[in-house]
Amino acid sequence: MSRDDPIAPLLEEIEKEQRRKAITSRIARISLAWFMILLMLGWVSKYAYRLI
Repeated sequence: MSRDDPIAPLLEEIEKEQRRKAITSRIARISLAWFMILLMLGWVSKYAYRLI
């Protein structure tokens, strides 16, 4: 091959994939946190409504 570093394209692709996975996992974590917040608010409001 005429390239200086034949592995460079593969390393670039691996870096892109790692960035994509990091973004996806961050979005999933934030979505899960909001879902848990909504569940807790629903649970607390259900019991608060019974006490009123």
